[in-house]
Amino acid sequence: MAKKEIFTSEPIRIRGRESFLRLIEPKAFDGKGDPRWEATTLLDPADKLQLESIKLVVKTAADIGKLSYGLVPLALRRIAAQFIPGVEQPDPKTKDDGIKIAFYDGSSKEYDGYDGMFVVPAHNSMLRPAVAGRNGKEVVPGDKQFPYSGCLGITSITIWGQDNQYAKRLGVNLRGVQFVEGEPKYPAFGQGDIAAEDEFQALEDEGGDSSDLGFD
Repeated sequence: MAKKEIFTSEPIRIRGRESFLRLIEPKAFDGKGDPRWEATTLLDPADKLQLESIKLVVKTAADIGKLSYGLVPLALRRIAAQFIPGVEQPDPKTKDDGIKIAFYDGSSKEYDGYDGMFVVPAHNSMLRPAVAGRNGKEVVPGDKQFPYSGCLGITSITIWGQDNQYAKRLGVNLRGVQFVEGEPKYPAFGQGDIAAEDEFQALEDEGGDSSDLGFD
């Protein structure tokens, strides 16, 4: 059987709240597979610019679905009707085509700030993603505009179709993240590892007085 071609979109840029950023060092998902860089973008349909990003994701995914499978995946049509005004839900009797999509309704997760959001998780295990500040120039860890979980950002992604013995699925590839603005709205969700320097101070000696334990 001939191997089916994998179709990938041109890069698109979406604007939303960043979550679960891993832009410095790649890490294997759940300790399995190749290490990867990650970024999850939360898109709020109540925000005009973010709604446009939702529409862009759906339109791009629909085009890739047509190229990869000859149709728009049912799961994509359902989530489009849920988040985009004026889009009708498909007939409930429509047969499931078995095609999975990477993006999902954030209400399905028990994470702060996810409820009601259109969630776009992206990753890259091959290339380090570009990371930029507001001026479009590269930023490095420690810079004030280095993107962090909770900030508003612009994420550059591509959408691709998978069709093999494992699954039929529309996936999202991460290309880069640009800082836009803001203090973390949800400073705890999706944050990176805890820095040792934030938790501890240098020790002056190895001793210590353990006599006063507060038991009196």
